[in-house]
Amino acid sequence: MSTLANAFQKQSSSTAIILPKRPAIRISYSDLTNQVLSFQQKLADLGIGHGSAVSIALANSYEFIVSFLASSWQRGYVGVRYIVPGQKISHIRKNLGTWHG
Repeated sequence: MSTLANAFQKQSSSTAIILPKRPAIRISYSDLTNQVLSFQQKLADLGIGHGSAVSIALANSYEFIVSFLASSWQRGYVGVRYIVPGQKISHIRKNLGTWHG
């Protein structure tokens, strides 16, 4: 089965992401994989695993990419919202029952 977790070469030094800064920052697949696996372990340490609800409220950024991939690889159900007003965050917290953050 093809999954997001095996969709790219995890040990490759090829560029996976280019961050548009001055100068541009290039992140290799290997570095991206290491950061995703590290964050995935943090999720697991919090008890987040297969079937857990995970909501990501970040602007488009490298941190968003890492958190999205880690949550997906952890096989959680990922909800994404680019801009989350405070009232919506309260609603998310209430409906998830448990809040880690």
